Amino acid sequence: MSEESGSHSRSHWDERYRSGHTPWDTGITPPEVRRFWQERKPAAAGAFALDIGCGTGLNTLFLAKQGLFAIGFDHSGQALCLAHDRLLAWLEGELGAPVLSGAVADALRVGGGVSAQGLRDLAAVRGYVGGPS
Repeated sequence: MSEESGSHSRSHWDERYRSGHTPWDTGITPPEVRRFWQERKPAAAGAFALDIGCGTGLNTLFLAKQGLFAIGFDHSGQALCLAHDRLLAWLEGELGAPVLSGAVADALRVGGGVSAQGLRDLAAVRGYVGGPS
């Protein structure tokens, strides 16, 4: 079987995300995942979380909000584009202003999780926050 044949090909998963035919993507972090993190001590500073098969990045963002340095991987480039858009929208909501796309890549390099204050500081230094002139 070739790499691009069968239901596990990148193009198959890209098309699923493009068409919106993603019944596993419920738009919520599963209650058992929330409960798991609520029942534990906060993560140690600098702790990592790896979200393999992150899809649209919902749970990757949840892990980052728990103070983890969260990294999401997915086979589908389309899914990663949606994850990028989700993080960008969250950053803009936290900062209260439009954010240039480069902030997403930099935000993923911020250790110790993603905090609103850390992102405000990063945006100010890098000049990512825009708005009406």
